[in-house]
Parts: sequence; structure tokens; C-alpha cells
Amino acid sequence: MEQLNQPKQWLPQDCALVRFADDPTLLHGRVVLRCYGGNLCRVITPDRDVQESTLEVGSVYTEVIRMKGARLPRGIKEDDTYLPKHSGDGDFRHEELLHFVRVADRVPSSVEGRKRVTGKVDGDGAIGGIHGDPAEKPRPKKPDVRDKGDDCWIKVYSSLGTGIGDRTFPPVESDLLVCGGGLFKLYREAGTDEDILAKQVQHEDLGVSMDVARMGAGVEAKSEKDVRVLSVLFDSADERRRTIHEAVPELEEVEYEDFPLQGPRTLFRDVRQLRRLGLDFCQHHESWLKKSGVRAGDRSVHEHASICRALNWMLCYDQLNICGLASAEALNRRRTLIEFAHQGRPETPSYEGAEDILGVRESADGSLIDPAITQHAARRAASKAEVLKQQRLAAEERWLTLGAPVLAAKVLQVPSSFPLNHSSGMGTFCLCLCLLMMVSQRACAEVLNRVYKAHLLRPPPVDKESPQAALRQLLKKKVPTQLEHLLPQAEADRLRNFREEMMLSEEEIAGVIEKGLENKYYIDPVLSRDPRAYHELVADLVSSKLLSFTGRPKSQVGVFAVTKKNDKQRLIVDARRTNAIFRTPPTTLLGSVESWGRLEVGSDEDVFVAQEDVRDFFYRLGISKDLGEYFSLPAVDPERLQKVLGYLPVELEQLMQQYPELDGWSTEGPPQCSAVRVRVAAAPRLFMPTANHLGISAAVVEHDQKALLHSLHSNGLDTHEHVCAVTLAESLGVRIDGLAGQVRATPHRDWRLDRAIAALSTRLWKSVAEELDMFRHLSVLGVSNFKSPWSQEVLCTDASLSGYAVMSRTADPGVVGELGRYDERWRFRLGEARHVAPRASALALDPFSDPSSVKPEVEGEIFGRVSIDDSFPQIKQGFMEPENWSLKTLLKGHQAKRKRAADRQKKFAMKLRATQGERSILELSSVKEPQRRDYAKKLDGFYGFVEQYQLRIADTSALDAALCDWADILYLNGEGSNYGDKLLASLEFERPEFAREGKVNLPRFRRALKGWRRMAPTQTRLPMIEFIKGAISGVLLKRNLRSMALFNEVTYSTYSRPGELLRVCAEDFVKPNQDQNHAVIVLSPLERGESSKPGQYDEVLILDDKRAPWLPFLMEHQANHQMRAKGPDALMWDFTAAAYLKHWREAVETLGVEAIATSPYQNRHGGASRDHLLHLRSMSEIRRRGRWASDSSLRIYDKPGRLQQAINQWDVKLRAFGEDVRRNFRDYFLNGGVQIPHGIKI
Repeated sequence: MEQLNQPKQWLPQDCALVRFADDPTLLHGRVVLRCYGGNLCRVITPDRDVQESTLEVGSVYTEVIRMKGARLPRGIKEDDTYLPKHSGDGDFRHEELLHFVRVADRVPSSVEGRKRVTGKVDGDGAIGGIHGDPAEKPRPKKPDVRDKGDDCWIKVYSSLGTGIGDRTFPPVESDLLVCGGGLFKLYREAGTDEDILAKQVQHEDLGVSMDVARMGAGVEAKSEKDVRVLSVLFDSADERRRTIHEAVPELEEVEYEDFPLQGPRTLFRDVRQLRRLGLDFCQHHESWLKKSGVRAGDRSVHEHASICRALNWMLCYDQLNICGLASAEALNRRRTLIEFAHQGRPETPSYEGAEDILGVRESADGSLIDPAITQHAARRAASKAEVLKQQRLAAEERWLTLGAPVLAAKVLQVPSSFPLNHSSGMGTFCLCLCLLMMVSQRACAEVLNRVYKAHLLRPPPVDKESPQAALRQLLKKKVPTQLEHLLPQAEADRLRNFREEMMLSEEEIAGVIEKGLENKYYIDPVLSRDPRAYHELVADLVSSKLLSFTGRPKSQVGVFAVTKKNDKQRLIVDARRTNAIFRTPPTTLLGSVESWGRLEVGSDEDVFVAQEDVRDFFYRLGISKDLGEYFSLPAVDPERLQKVLGYLPVELEQLMQQYPELDGWSTEGPPQCSAVRVRVAAAPRLFMPTANHLGISAAVVEHDQKALLHSLHSNGLDTHEHVCAVTLAESLGVRIDGLAGQVRATPHRDWRLDRAIAALSTRLWKSVAEELDMFRHLSVLGVSNFKSPWSQEVLCTDASLSGYAVMSRTADPGVVGELGRYDERWRFRLGEARHVAPRASALALDPFSDPSSVKPEVEGEIFGRVSIDDSFPQIKQGFMEPENWSLKTLLKGHQAKRKRAADRQKKFAMKLRATQGERSILELSSVKEPQRRDYAKKLDGFYGFVEQYQLRIADTSALDAALCDWADILYLNGEGSNYGDKLLASLEFERPEFAREGKVNLPRFRRALKGWRRMAPTQTRLPMIEFIKGAISGVLLKRNLRSMALFNEVTYSTYSRPGELLRVCAEDFVKPNQDQNHAVIVLSPLERGESSKPGQYDEVLILDDKRAPWLPFLMEHQANHQMRAKGPDALMWDFTAAAYLKHWREAVETLGVEAIATSPYQNRHGGASRDHLLHLRSMSEIRRRGRWASDSSLRIYDKPGRLQQAINQWDVKLRAFGEDVRRNFRDYFLNGGVQIPHGIKI
């Protein structure tokens, strides 16, 4: 009874998993049919047994888990459960559950009290009264039941067996029967012989009761119409298909109280509009793409196409009532948003207001904020803005003075990100190679120590920002900052006389116009195409008093808007056309880090900075009307402007009175006036809204600040963001520390640039990425100290015959300061331009016959000549006396050049060779010495043949014939075509005029070579079988020739030539690092001057063979062993080519594989063929790894078919031996223990 008094913990049709104490293996499913109170429920098992159970942990259940719907809780596998779908009857049907729920409602619990029925029961089961006569059957008594309006009657029995479960209306006079707690009426339907038993049910239970009655009678329940789907139609090909014309009449817009999207429904209207246009959604996409102007490759086009395709399939194939589906409505609103965002601006879509169009209830960033509390916080934050700013600056000052090194060391993870060298003794850095070549190890350590300290003193980032986000923000800020002070008297006079002082002369303007001013300004497409949008913009500017009107426009400018911070828009005026007729403005020194770094104060003095900002600065200044006419916007329509603005500006009315010809406009179209134009307030006097006051006295700085504030306020300019004299301030991304005397970039700008460069390093090619990476990690040195004194040591650099030298001398710091304060760029100045008389050429030429008389003499602005500024302080002659200077150092690059020259002159004497009938040094070097000897041998054979037969070879035709006869003899003697190719190459080397690019050709001999190649093709080496290679390595290991065995494995894995690998030094092995996961071997380094066979330098062999993963470790072991034994310049291998060839052939004879293994060069063929056959690498990867220049060269070496043919011919025992050596080569190399198969004698 306690459970009955507790709140119900379960609802009907809730699902649970229970684990029995006596059967803990499985979790059994239970579905709640009725909860009596607390956890006491009547449940149904997967086997359809209805039972009463208490769903709580106790003596019966050790675990009770509530399920959310039919989904299993996280962490529970289906194999560990017994659910209804695992039973023989399968999962519960909805109608089946309803039936069991109704049954459970009629069954009381075991702890509920039972009702006692008093009275006598006769044979028919009728209940008699207590005092009645048992022999007399009492008449049915009508109970006192009130006629409730919400009660209904359904047919539960019919003598004809029809209409079971339908609603019926029994006669009022029919008697009521009580049975099982329910009310029934038994009556005969008037006009028929049908006897009907009707049951009274509540109105809200009518649908369920009708379904239960039909199921009990075996009648299928009538299903209600599903508003989500339409009736399925098929076309003539018997395929599911419905057109929009067929779908619209059946579509229904169903209203739901809990519809997830806000705003009006859009699908029903859009579908009807498509029907009027005769389009479907896919056809609408094609039409929009053609008319909107959006690029076909734009991301929005692909998204729009996918949405339209999905909506079309939902309506035409799935045949859904999309007007009643929230998912379809969401898709359609996204389509609408894309079209709205690109409307009028196909290249620059705006998604402002997307949340309103999409109708989402949540904010875009997932926040849940009451607008009222946002407004309250904004008001409080505005009042505290100044205090918070000072607190932030004070906190940063304390950080710098008290705990900067410790905090920076904690925030910055220096060891993992900087490329400065481990050789300096600092394990967290790796040194750039160029620094190692230019400075000594001691200087290197000093530089690294300075960089390390600079990173420790670097302020932490002020916000968390990814490298990609920093790059995007950095690329947005391309517009330079403006001037920061009011115009002085001279500039004010220039502004008043702008035609003479600022504009080009008439002749220069004529030259500019002659070149053309087309496409010199840009207007937003929305403003140019939509007159109403343009006039709305003009109305806003007029209301803000930013415009005036004129009837005499001189030049037209463009206008557009860009997005700024806080999702606001900034209006940009494109005045390029006007600027073309104005002179280039003078340059000025901006407030950059370099400018701040030129400050100088004493070491015992502090710098104070005061700041203020002009409120709404760019909208508070104006220019004269004459100058404003050169900055005119396109024409306006007064009538349209009046409709938008609500009134006509007074200035515009006055202009219209000055032009009476504008009266009587035609009503056929909107009236236009080309003489009425808009002037923008431009070229302000104070062009920078932020002012900085510097000084070594706080009182003086504040006095100057007050004077400027008084001047600004007296001119009607309000200021805000006042900062009194402080020693730590920020301005335009520059932080000024007056106490420490340092000027550096602000942490925000510093870290944004750092992260942006880090993001760029993944997009650019390697050389540029390395330079950017080096700049990124050295940029921390970009700190200027204006308290530092001038050094006594002066350096100068210049080129000389001995190289690029650095000289030094000592001088008084005062003298050094006088010389160093002036930038060398200030030595030159731009002179005044000469003025050209207008049409001076017209005085001497006939204007009717010579077009030069009307053409300008110049093409545009005339610039003055660059000359030396006489006021620039020159270095005194006595300061540069040679006896006061000494050599500091000579750059190593020039020393290396002299060393190379000395080494070359030891090998070759410096004399004339080519003009004396000899071959020059470089001609001989075009072919290596072994090849030259082979060429000489081939020519000697040919000349012997000529001498034997007394042939003439003086002229070209005779030589060509003699070569053809000699080729026939060689072919008949069994020589291959490669002999003829070498003979031609030797002849071209001996007599260069026979080369292909020479003047003399040998057509017959070249044709003979073609036939020779066809009849006797060149025999190529067969690829080496991998297990035979492994067997040869095993024999070498057994004979304790470990380095030779390793050499054999490397040539096979890397496709390397034996000769080039023998020249590798120990230092040419490069270990993997954090950026590159594979070790490499550098071939033919440029500094050694020895190229590879094709004449290449600095090639690499990557040790990434999956079938030889032990190669990097063993190569490192071999390199370290050689350097320990013979020094850092030691060769990688401790044997010669002759010794290796001798032992390799002995191993081949021992194994008895002379027929397949003829040369170590076969490893180059075998490695490429193996990787192709086993699909370890693609053809392009094999070509790059083998360093073959063309696909034809690759085909010579890559022969997977021949390799597979050779594999099938050799003994299984040898195959097992070779594979065992390959798998265990590392252990055999380090520890020995190779087991040679039986039958092979070592």
C-alpha cells in the first residue's frame, strides 16, 4: 500500500531494462502498461506475458535502467539484451500495445482493495436485492446515470456482424445495463432486424475504444489520413511520378502549435508560384543561375542545386506533403536565404539577417541571453569602459615589471616550435644553416641566447585564436591608417587654393583624359541596379547631414560598403577617377613601430603618453563646395528622393529653380535629371582620429593634451577615450613602455602575425615557407629601446677586390648620434615639376591638318627630378680617414670562393687551350674519364677499319658511307645496337659538328642505326629477384662482410646506382626529425662539385621501404661507426668498388645463381620491378624514386613480368633462405647467426 501512496514514476509505454538477481547474464526488456504508484507497475515481457512488478533494485532485480524510447542506453550492446524483437512474435505493434494498455487499465493491482457485491445471484447471473423474492426474477433497474454531453456510444456487438467499432446513437428510451463497471444498451435498430449492443465511452477515448472494439472483432481499424504524405501516383511507364501541377491541388498547409520554425510558411506560396511559371525546383535552379549572375563554380551554387534537387524529389518522387513538413520548410528557407543574399550582389553576398529568414529559435552562436539583461550590461559597461581600460594597462605593466620571464616561460611552449640548432647547446632550438655559415659558434650562441630571452619577455597572446583565423583577420586589414593632427596654416592655404596647389595643370589633365578614365570607379551593384536602394542611401546621408547638392558636377566617384567589426558597414568612396586629375600627395611619417623607435631619451628619464580620440571623426569635417564638386555621386531623381525621404531638401529645391528647363517632365517614365548630383563631404582637415602626446614630464604632457582638447572642442569636435599621462600605452598596434624604454608590437598584433605566418607556411613552397618560418621566430627581436645610448663602435660595409668586408672604428657617442639620427633615405628629395604651357605645340602647327596640334604634350602628371637634399648632414671627410678603420671580418662566402679557386688551380694550369688546338677544361668535363676512354677505343676500331680498306673519309658523304659499312661488319660480328650508339656519341665528342645541333649530319649512318636497333635490340639486364638478393646478403653476412651486405640491401631498396652510392659520405645520412618522418641520404652535394650520372646535384634517397623498415637504423649505425673511426669527413663504406664486386660474385657462385645474378646493377632493376609487382608504389612514385627523366627510361628498368617469370624458376629452399634474411636482417647484422641452407658450402 505504500507504493500506491507515492507519486507515479513511470508512464504507460515507458521501456526499461532489468537484470535479474538469479540470471545476471542478460538485460530483459520490459514495457510499462500501467503504473499504480511509485515503481509498482503492470508490465509486459518480450514473450507477451503481462505481470505485476516493482521496477526498482531489490531482491528481484539487481539493476533497472530506464530507456529513452526504443534506443539502447550508451555502453550497452544489443547482444547483452533480450528485447521484444528477439522473441518469436517480433517487436510490439502499436495496436497491440494499445490493447494491452486497455486490458491493464481494467485489472486492479494485488494490493488494491476489492469491491464486494452484495445480493443474490440467480441462474442467469442477475443480481437481486437483499430483500427480494429469489423465485421472482427482478426487472432490470435503470441506474441513476446523468446524460453527459461528452459521452459517446460505440457498437460492440451486431447480430448481422457489421459495423463493429462504429459510433452509434441508441434510442433514449432503451434500457441501461451495467456489466463489469461499464454501461451498455441493447436495442433493435428501427427498420431492420439487427440487434445491437452499444457501449458508453468517454469522448476523449473514442478513437482508442473504436480500435479496441474492431481488434476484438477481427476487423481492421480505419486508419486516419496521414497529413505528411500524398496519394501515390504512377506515370505511363509504371514509375512513381507526380508533377507539380498534380501535387499542388492536394498540398495542405497544416498548422502545428509546436512548429519548430518561426515566421510565415513559405513552401505553399513558392510551389504555387512555380506552377504558374511552369517550372519545378530543378528548373528553377537553372533559371536562377542564369539570371542572378552568380559564378557557376561558387559554393552557394552547389548548395542551392542540392536543396532544389532534394525538394523536387520529396514532392515528385517521394510524393510528400512538403507544405506540412518542418524539414522541407527549413530546406526551402535556406534556398530563399541563398537567393536573397546574392540578390543584386552576386560576387559579394550578404547573409545579414539569416536567423530571421531561416526562422531558427536559437542564436547563431548557441547562446541563451535575455535581451533585457544585454541592454543593462551594455549600459553598465559603457560607464566602466575607461576604468577597465586603465586596469588592463596597469595589469600589463605589473606583468612586465614583476613576473614577465616566469609567466612567459609558462605560457609559451618554446621548445616545440622554433627552428634554431641543437648544435648551439640549447636543446629547444635548431640553428639556421645560413647563420652557421656566417658567424662563429660563439657568436651563434650569443644570438640564440638573445632570441631565447626575447621569447621569454614576449607578452602572452591576449586572446585565443587559431592560425587560420589570425590569417583571415590579418588579410582583412589592408587599409592604412590616416593622419592624426589638424592641418597647419600652410596645408590649410593649399586646401583653399586647391586648383593651383593640388590639381594638375590643364595640359597634364588633358594627358590623363587622353589615356582615358573608363572603369576608374566602382559602384555597388545593388546601388547601380536598384534606384530605390540608391535613393534610400542618399536619404540616409541627407538625414545625417553628410551631403549637399550641386548642378555643376566636375567628376563622379563610386560608392560601396564593406563589413567592419561588430558586423557594421563602412561606406567607402572610390575616388580614383578624381585622384587622377590631382597631384600625388606628399608623403608623411606614420606612427609605425619604426617611427616610435626613433625616440631618444636619457637612461634615467621616463616617457609619458596621453591619448584621446575624436568622436565620429570622419563624419564631423567638411570641405568647400567647389572642391566637393569633384567628388560627386551619380544623379538623383528628385521625385523618387522625395518619396523615400518624405520631403524635398531645401538646397535641392533651390537648384531646381535655377534650372527651369527641368519643368514639365514626361509621365511616361521616372523623371531623371543629369544636372542634379550629390556631393560627398571628403578630404577632412584632421585625417586621424587618435592623438598621442609624448614627453618626459607628466605635467607637460597633460597640459598639451588639455590645449588640444580645447582646440578640438572649440571647433565642434567631441572627444572620448581619454587617457591621462601614463607610462604604458598602445597606439595603432604599437605598445610604448615609458618605464622600460621599449617600443614593440602589441601582443594582439604580434600573435596574430605569428599565427598567420604559421598558417601560410602550409600553403607556400618549401623555400618561401622556410624563410617565413625563420622570420617568424626572429621577429621577437623587433623591439626598440629609446633609452639605449649610442655605441662607441661604428661599422661600415663595402665591396672590394678581396670580398665584401666589414670595417670598424671607435668614436665619441655624441658624434655617432649625430650621424645615426638621419636615415640615409632622407638624403634625396623630389624636386618641383616643370609647368607645361597649355597647347604650346598649337602655336607652330596647323590645327586643321596636323592632329598633334590638339594632342597634349604630356601623358599625365609631371614629376620633378630626384636630387640630393643640400640640408642633409654629410659625413665629414676626417671621419672616414683610412687609418682610423680596421678590418672587422671578411664574409665567408668570398673566402669560400677563393678557396675553390685555389683548389681548381691545383688541378688545372691557367692557360689557353681551345685556341691552341686542345680541348678546354669544361669540354673535357662534359664526359667523365672512363667514358672518354671508351670513346677512344670505339674510334680506334673505326679508324683501323678505314686504314685497312684504304677508305676516304675527308668529306662528309664518304665518312657517312664508311660508317655504314663499319656498322654492317659489327652487326655481322654479333655486336648489339648499343655499340653503334656509342660510336656515334664518340664521333660527336671528337667532332662536335656532327652533333644533332651542329651543322653537319650523317643521315645514312643514323638510318643504319635505326635498322640496327630493330634487328639487334639492346639487351637489358633482368631484374634481381628479392629473395636472391637476400640470399646474397646472407652469404656476405656469414663471411662477416656486414657493410657489403648492407650496401647490397640499400641499392635494392632505393634503386640507387652502385657507383653513386659508393661516393656517399657518412655525413650525407640525414636522420628524421619532427617535420620529416623518414631518414634520407643526400647524393652528390653541391659543395663537393661531383654530380650524379645525369649531371644533377643534391638528390636524395628516401629510406621508406616497408619491406625493409630496419634500413634507417642500420644506416645511422653505419654512419656513426665510420665517423668514430675516421672522422666527420669519412666515407659511408669501408670498401672499394673492386672489392665489393669480387665478394659479390663469390657469393653468387656459392649460391649457384650465376644465370640470374650477373651484375650488382640488377638491384636497381629489381627494386623498381618488385614495387610495381607488389603494388607498393605507383608508376609516378617509382619514377621519382629512381630519378628517371622519362617514362621510356623507366620502362627499361621496370619489368615486373620478367621478375615474376624468374621467381617461378628458382628453388623454394633458396626463397625461404632469402626471405628469412630480409625479415631478420637487423638481428643478423648486429649479432650474427645466419643459418646457411644445407647443400650450400661457404
